[in-house]
Amino acid sequence: MKKTLVRCNYKEIEGEYKFCGTSLESMLDLAKKTIASNADIKVMTTKVIAQNTTSYALHNYTFVETSKELVGIKMLGCHRFYYCHGHKSGARVFEVSLVTDDGRQRVVGPAVCHMNTSMWNADHVAFKVLKIEPRSAPVCHFFPLDNIVWLAN
Repeated sequence: MKKTLVRCNYKEIEGEYKFCGTSLESMLDLAKKTIASNADIKVMTTKVIAQNTTSYALHNYTFVETSKELVGIKMLGCHRFYYCHGHKSGARVFEVSLVTDDGRQRVVGPAVCHMNTSMWNADHVAFKVLKIEPRSAPVCHFFPLDNIVWLAN
């Protein structure tokens, strides 16, 4: 929760929108104002399809089928404790199907690829984890179970 409060006070980077909701209801209202205007807004979350374990600990995952790109949409990702952010352009959203390396857990959910990372802080953890030069390549990530992705055409 402390990390979320810190992020809520970060200045927006160019081309980004962000907000911190105080409830699920306020998150929906702010998502509509931010990305939907008069359009319908849809919700996408990660779902556990098959589970042979009670552990939700971190696992290595493998794609089990071709990802489906959701074309022509605006998106807003909301993380635990209602910290929401998105990019006005340059993000691609996919529905992905993953399975743990041991085959015991299968999930389907949203992933986003940030195609333009040129405005990101050079010390962003994603560059270190992916072992890429800062701001040199797209960064993609899967959304965990407790996150929500709001989508609008």
